[in-house]
Amino acid sequence: MSTTSTISTTEKVNPTALADVGEEPVDKGAVEQGKEQVDTTEDVGEYPSGFRLAMVILALVLAVFLVALDLVSRQIQNPDVFC
Repeated sequence: MSTTSTISTTEKVNPTALADVGEEPVDKGAVEQGKEQVDTTEDVGEYPSGFRLAMVILALVLAVFLVALDLVSRQIQNPDVFC
């Protein structure tokens, strides 16, 4: 026994429902009176690029190098103790 259901494509879509996915409503006048639309998108900022990105990468590489150098110097000073 099979049942079939039909979906009506003539139903109107609520224009404010699209605001949930970050899109603007089709008709801004369709928002109910007394209710305020809230912008739910977040500012993610900008990623560094160019010279600033190179400086960030250089700083990270230098930090890792200094940690490794510190571990080696400790091992040379006290060879009986392993970090």
